[in-house]
Amino acid sequence: MRLRNSLVLLLLLLSFAVAGGCASRVVVPQPVNLTNNTGDSLGPSMAIDGEDNVHLVYYDDTLINNDIMYRVNTGNGAWSPETNASHNEGESFGPKLLASPEGNLYLVWQDDEFSFSYQVLLSSKAPEADWEDPVIVSLTEFDSLLSTIARDSDGAFHVVWTDITPGNWEILYSSSLDGKNWSTPENISNNEGLSSNPSLTIDTEDTLHLAWEDDTGGNSDILYTYKRKGDDWSDSENVSRNTGSSTNPRILSDAQGNLHLAWNDDTPGNWDIYYASRPRGGLWSKAENVSRTKGASGFPALALDSKGTLHLAWHDDTPGNFEVYHTTRPQGKTWAKPVNVSNSKGDSADVTMAIDRKDTVHLAWTDNTPGNWDIFYTALTAK
Repeated sequence: MRLRNSLVLLLLLLSFAVAGGCASRVVVPQPVNLTNNTGDSLGPSMAIDGEDNVHLVYYDDTLINNDIMYRVNTGNGAWSPETNASHNEGESFGPKLLASPEGNLYLVWQDDEFSFSYQVLLSSKAPEADWEDPVIVSLTEFDSLLSTIARDSDGAFHVVWTDITPGNWEILYSSSLDGKNWSTPENISNNEGLSSNPSLTIDTEDTLHLAWEDDTGGNSDILYTYKRKGDDWSDSENVSRNTGSSTNPRILSDAQGNLHLAWNDDTPGNWDIYYASRPRGGLWSKAENVSRTKGASGFPALALDSKGTLHLAWHDDTPGNFEVYHTTRPQGKTWAKPVNVSNSKGDSADVTMAIDRKDTVHLAWTDNTPGNWDIFYTALTAK
């Protein structure tokens, strides 16, 4: 299983700069190895609750099969011991974590514990409580992968994922009022191409915004659709609109309802990070190349701080190995010069990012500097 994990991440690194401006004025502490075990730790996902507790999940094969592991930092600088959130004998991977202001946690991942195929599972955790037994969300015949989750102001859950059950890979959607009883999955992409890597966000009016990669047009494009509360999904729209391959989107809504979207794109001849925005009720902007390096830039992460400054992180192999970079764009200004936050001898990839109420930027990623893949963490503060 460890070999399989390493091969998967190697393909991740190979499958898929840097902008001008002043350098981000941030303090970059030495990253900390959070896992430091004999297995491979991959796929980190991070969320912060209303008390600024930093919650982290990832999958790990130290116990032979992949398990979803969980840790929390309550603000004193120390991380809790890891606990097993999936605790089953199946293969568990691809976790995505959501935290409520009250500290309740909601976790989705892929698991073959209950079926011959992978299903999307959901588990929840109240503060000071254990993880509840998981519920099957997808309930489809064949593999369900790459899930992500959002929750609206009424407490309803919304999950999207990639599913092969329709005959080709499609984006499916299901919702639940209580996290236990789920609607029949709905095919959102519903086309002849390969649809994958969905990213979901919800705005202040409970409108769902969904982006994914789709090769129906011949090359991979970034498609977008939205769903107002009580309405159907809108017709999809091509946001990337270029001749290259556009993959791995990340979408985010700000407090004003504006949308921010980043993805990998090889239109320049190498993989770069592209970005586009959409004002509330408006049209998508022309995509801009943010990374602009000679290497391969991939797998972006987006977050917003309390001032409305947009934060973007990704991994890039321009230095000769993959490193994690971070940049910012204050409202109405240009992108700052990216900063290398991993600065390791090995490969650093698959970054996750979250920002607390004090605007401290928390980042975690997977890194093979120790010889196997471990989860590394750092926190950036403004000077």
